[in-house]
Amino acid sequence: MKQEVHFTINAEGKIEFEIKGMKGNSCEDVEKIFDEIGQKLSSEKTKDYYSKPDSASVKPTNRI
Repeated sequence: MKQEVHFTINAEGKIEFEIKGMKGNSCEDVEKIFDEIGQKLSSEKTKDYYSKPDSASVKPTNRI
């Protein structure tokens, strides 16, 4: 499965994002990048978080 980040901006201007395709806690590295941008109001773990990670690791970059 390819790795994606989906963004949604609601009518009040709040931004939500969902990280897809990353198993285990590897998504937390990506989440930290977005936490630096703004204030986090909440966080929810998906079923992928509780799945066994693939053998390949993902290294996020700070390009925006």
